[in-house]
Amino acid sequence: MLRKILYSSILILSAFYFGCSENTPVTSSVHTVSGHVYDVLRQPFPNIKIFIGDKSTFTASDGSFSIDNVSTPYDLILTDSLNKNGNYYKNLSVTNLDLYNYTTSILSFSCGLIVNIPSEYSGKHGKIFFTNGDDMNSYYPIEGNITNASINMHNYSSVRGKLIVLLYSIDNSGHIISYDNFGMKDSITLSVNGNYSVNFTQADLALNPGETNITGTISGGSTADFKIYFLNFGRKVTPNFATNDMFEQFTDNNFNLVLPTNLPINYSTFIFVNGNLDSMSSYYRRFRVPNSGSGILLNIESSPSLISPPNYALNVDSNTTFSFSGTMNGVYSIMIYDTLNHYSYNFYTTQTNFDLKWMRKIFNIDISNKAYRWFATLNLPSSNGLNDLVNAENTDGNKVQNGSNNRYFTTKP
Repeated sequence: MLRKILYSSILILSAFYFGCSENTPVTSSVHTVSGHVYDVLRQPFPNIKIFIGDKSTFTASDGSFSIDNVSTPYDLILTDSLNKNGNYYKNLSVTNLDLYNYTTSILSFSCGLIVNIPSEYSGKHGKIFFTNGDDMNSYYPIEGNITNASINMHNYSSVRGKLIVLLYSIDNSGHIISYDNFGMKDSITLSVNGNYSVNFTQADLALNPGETNITGTISGGSTADFKIYFLNFGRKVTPNFATNDMFEQFTDNNFNLVLPTNLPINYSTFIFVNGNLDSMSSYYRRFRVPNSGSGILLNIESSPSLISPPNYALNVDSNTTFSFSGTMNGVYSIMIYDTLNHYSYNFYTTQTNFDLKWMRKIFNIDISNKAYRWFATLNLPSSNGLNDLVNAENTDGNKVQNGSNNRYFTTKP
């Protein structure tokens, strides 16, 4: 059920990613724009067509692409080979892009990993982690003294990283009360479709970490929301399922969480919240929080609310104004979904009103006499517009995806 909740939340906001970046946006000059296209698990997405102006290319088997001689700012279009699904990103100025296409990739990259710990610890709770220290961070719950894990990878390349075991004790309510054992092995190399076995001895797990508490309040949500916290040992956060990455689930909006101390590796702490702001809108919020401290205040941003046209509007055309409520400095994703043919087209904007001319102009489709569904999503409050949303070098880890209710409309014959 937890997987379903998280996955559905991600898919609702699926096509609302567009990517770009360098730490500092570039302006008014000519550059090479390059990057990758990924699916929801950061698996590479091949054979996706990328347009920038009159230039175009297809993503390679590892999801990568590159286009030379691009003047900034620029517009970018991403579409599949049949032009059934597409994303439109306007006025980008960064040149290293992470683009996400949330339909299922035709490729799958993983390997098998068996982690053995001494039988004395078989009753312990805990996690194993594999991290390359950057953008690959796989989690798996400890299963007795032998854990069979499937590690998601990004491409065919071998990955060298750290394998971590962290064991902890819980109370009768499932809350972590202490961290008891820590072990880490460096220079572990994994390859796609490989099968590996790694043993941890008592000496390997001899470190007994200390504990610290963080306390705070989440406002804007409800006690019925799905809330977890997890630790991340890499520079970036890798998409994963909540059942694997969560350390603890909690319900109260006032939280008191136990974190480890004195570890020989740095980590980041995240709180993930998924729920409904009202009967018609949902949200997905991931907060990066301090590893120590009290009185931490976390706020759930408001979701957009659709204003016009009214639900089930008829005779809509490319001049009809669509509008929704928004917040200052918001970055929004607009999804228009063809309910008969199951095509979806997405537009990224900082504006709270638009029309459908972009669908005809950008994707060259006839929108007449069709039934559509649409909704808007707040992706990120931003001071730098769209360029802040999926900066390929961004390590902040905070994420906002607050979706509006759905509305339906039919276009003129």
